Amino acid sequence: AENYSIDAIRFLLALAGETGLEDANIEFSKIKDVEEELKQIYNFAIENYNKGRENENFIDEWFLNFLAKKIEEAEKFYEKLMFKSVLEKCYFEVKNAWKWYLKRVQPSKKCINAYIDYLLSILYPIVPHLISEIYEKIKGFEFALNPKWFEIEKKYDKKIEALEEIVKEVENDIKNIFEILKKKKIEKVNKIKIIIASKEKFEIANWIKNNLEKGFNQILKEAKEKNYNIKTVKRILDNLKALELLTSQDLEYEYLNASKNYFEQIFNCKVEIEKEEGSKEGKKEVAIPSKPAILIE
Repeated sequence: AENYSIDAIRFLLALAGETGLEDANIEFSKIKDVEEELKQIYNFAIENYNKGRENENFIDEWFLNFLAKKIEEAEKFYEKLMFKSVLEKCYFEVKNAWKWYLKRVQPSKKCINAYIDYLLSILYPIVPHLISEIYEKIKGFEFALNPKWFEIEKKYDKKIEALEEIVKEVENDIKNIFEILKKKKIEKVNKIKIIIASKEKFEIANWIKNNLEKGFNQILKEAKEKNYNIKTVKRILDNLKALELLTSQDLEYEYLNASKNYFEQIFNCKVEIEKEEGSKEGKKEVAIPSKPAILIE
């Protein structure tokens, strides 16, 4: 306490381990990093509260939805005195989500304020001196004396998180294709076409998801009896993550279409999003729900 900030020490103690019989792992070698981390939180909150664009869009909804999930987790961790989990799952993971959000869009005032309010709430029990000072500067002395736990307007919706995960998967798939093209000395790409699976395939995927406990062999047997396309059934069974991210054709199409500008900025070429039913491309057959077909021209 004579050498370091009390809040920095408290932060390290929170990271030292969960309740139980194991010895705490207090790493004082990291205290300078923690002090720098806390300074960044302070500066970010003071400099950015009530800043940002006024209009809202779909990616704002994703970030606010993510905060709704994480504040629920933080409450559960605090009830069990799991301070390390609060920091690992509800602080560092949310910091990474914020970085992704900034990569996707210019931040809105609503999201900036929600992010700051969220951070201050979950960190207050761990670093109360610093957070109280921030509260006093951005919300006033009375609020600093009696801070309120962060609340989000809407409850967490798993589908919204799944849709953004599909965007990440599509981006990675395109990057992998670009790497292959690079090895073949193909540098110029004019257009990327993203083809969303047909409604029939979404029907098959929902059926598989509801029958997974039967096992692959039984699913294949019953799929034949239902006259489902067996190639499609096998593709879906080979991509179980696609089932985890399953939403609907309309939602997937709308969300990817709303992300078109992002893809065009990342890959510096024209991007088209279409549904399998209206596509004339032969490669459309490989599209499955949550994993669109990708055609590079």
